[in-house]
Amino acid sequence: MTESRGELGGALLGVGQRHRDPAVVSGGGQQDAGAVGHLRIDVDRDNVPSGPTTLASSAALQPPDPISARSCPEELDLLRLAATADPVQHARIYDTLAIRLSNAGQRPAALAASLQATAIWQRLAATSRDAYLPNLATSLSNHANRLAEVGRPTEAIQVSQQALDLRRELTELNRDAYLPDHAESLAVLGHVLMQDARFGEAVAPLVEAMGFGQELPEYAQGIMAVIVDLLRRCHTEDAARVAEEFREIAGANVPDWMKEPPASSDG
Repeated sequence: MTESRGELGGALLGVGQRHRDPAVVSGGGQQDAGAVGHLRIDVDRDNVPSGPTTLASSAALQPPDPISARSCPEELDLLRLAATADPVQHARIYDTLAIRLSNAGQRPAALAASLQATAIWQRLAATSRDAYLPNLATSLSNHANRLAEVGRPTEAIQVSQQALDLRRELTELNRDAYLPDHAESLAVLGHVLMQDARFGEAVAPLVEAMGFGQELPEYAQGIMAVIVDLLRRCHTEDAARVAEEFREIAGANVPDWMKEPPASSDG
């Protein structure tokens, strides 16, 4: 973050006030108030919102939806896997399958599919880094969510940090294209830290993500409301530590909007 602490504190106050009502971007582009209680910071490659890049650069924030999971059952995905030998297609199918299984509550199976996806993207990136690094970063970020869901937060934090490191690298190469991905990865890291009850540590990545708020394009603004709610959860769980961390990072006291009750009751 390039802002001074005082400038950052002022910017965060403004961002938080603009996004004080939690919302999650649904598949149809509408914002559903209150849905943050079931936030998903995942990218489903069959349902990537349109944006200025063909990469999975915007955050598809999806509530758990067993109906959508049933709309593309595991059997169909297995048929799709069998119908092609293309590793890129295999990785994309596994990525989508992992999200849909998770939405259906089949978390161990979702984790297994996610692990397959990340392994394939890692092999592809090893042979053509420039071509597949964005896909690997997206897959790792989603895999961190799958690990957190099955109660493995320490591994989730490590994987989330790997995804964030890759997205920092991509953002340095093309800030306009990859900044939404970068903000998403910061939110995921904050989210998985919270799953390990590390609420104070979660403040830094969440505040950094909020610092990007004014730069994000319209299609990616939904992530800001989610981050507001995550910060409220952090403050609710450990107000003293969060206030200390926020003051150190932003050079200001915790703003009033962070003291409001969060919409989310879980991660």
